[in-house]
Amino acid sequence: ILYGMYCISSYDLEKIDYIPPTHICDRTHDCSNSTDEEKCTVSDWNDNDNQKCKRVYSHFREGIPDNVRCHVLSNERGLMTKFCLDFFDQTNCTDMSRVGFSCLVNNYSSTVSKFMECKNQIPICDD
Repeated sequence: ILYGMYCISSYDLEKIDYIPPTHICDRTHDCSNSTDEEKCTVSDWNDNDNQKCKRVYSHFREGIPDNVRCHVLSNERGLMTKFCLDFFDQTNCTDMSRVGFSCLVNNYSSTVSKFMECKNQIPICDD
């Protein structure tokens, strides 16, 4: 599972940029060869209507790409980088090394990212 990527910047062809997971598959070509917009697959399960969320940048309800599930919530500058407005991308982790705990989310048993453990002010679990 890829959590971000390095590529030649589409803004400065002499610079290699780190593209965080939240900027991959966002319909903005940050890499000069557009590799950040390739292989933007959402598994059938993640494309199920109850597995969609409102995107931070577009505010559209979309499926959550597998490479975004349970990604680190801060970038190299310490700023919050989230994919979903409601942090739903931090549930149903596809990488078990990122699981912090389990709980009910929308009445379904789910894993929750370890990056959410200290964010108890953000309601994700039903209980």
